[in-house]
Amino acid sequence: MPGPSEPTNDQLNNVLEYIVEDVAKLKNGVKMEVYNDTDSDLIDAEIFADFL
Repeated sequence: MPGPSEPTNDQLNNVLEYIVEDVAKLKNGVKMEVYNDTDSDLIDAEIFADFL
């Protein structure tokens, strides 16, 4: 985020909202075309954050 100071909580929440939505979709699974394959596969993922 550009600027000479840290973002406000509202600014940070606005950015993180879209990231959290995308991660939630991945947890439930997303159908994606896989290279060199004729069928779509269900891809799922989980992300863990360690802030220590």
